[in-house]
Amino acid sequence: MHKISEVMLSFAEDAILEKSEKSVILKKGDIVGFSAPMTLSRYSVKFFEKVLARGKGKRKKKSPVLLDSIAIAVPFKFLLAPIALRDLLGVSDNVNAGDLRVAAGSRAGKIEKVFPLDPDTVVTDKDLKKLSIDSMNYFSLISCTLSDRPILLVHGSLITEEWVNENRTVLENRILIICYNGLPDELTVPVKNIKTYIVAAADLDIVAAGNFNILKKRKAAIEKLLLEREEKVVSASERVLVISSTEEEEDDDE
Repeated sequence: MHKISEVMLSFAEDAILEKSEKSVILKKGDIVGFSAPMTLSRYSVKFFEKVLARGKGKRKKKSPVLLDSIAIAVPFKFLLAPIALRDLLGVSDNVNAGDLRVAAGSRAGKIEKVFPLDPDTVVTDKDLKKLSIDSMNYFSLISCTLSDRPILLVHGSLITEEWVNENRTVLENRILIICYNGLPDELTVPVKNIKTYIVAAADLDIVAAGNFNILKKRKAAIEKLLLEREEKVVSASERVLVISSTEEEEDDDE
């Protein structure tokens, strides 16, 4: 499988930027904050991928390759049925118990007080609820830590400076993208050395980029841009619904 080594992000013409550049290239070792109008999940990952794939002149060719290069980590909220760790974490057949312990890092011991970190261990929702929030976050990040995919899309609530420091070697060969629903604030910024923050609107355009201070200082202007674009997306969707409804009524008349 072909894997990308960098991602070019293009900004909207009216984007609020820290610098004058209209694009930025993300490379392995970079950490990026990604503010979106939705929460990262296995169902919304396509939105995030589409934003990242909008490099000028490369959209059609880049999208499928980019999605194949992404690994995601989101919080495990609940389990509907017992499941083996291998299936829950989505790790490959060659991953063993030792690999899971290494990936769990400093929280491996605490997790194993609840259940063995073995791919064949079957866990229930009750088991997961016994983990502390901290241990659960490390557990949720195992699949990303073990993945060989170069882009890690991670829910903002999972990342801590401690986890980043423990996984420096892994992150040197990855692009870590920390995803937020809405603009981050002082309480949700988990790590230092973030290369840039990007803010995506509902229409997939990146409407702001820069350091945390820029996002904070220009918050009102950024929120205005986001609202304007959201309204345009909603308006366009309503027009499509009206047209579709009209066409269906005409078909019925025939």
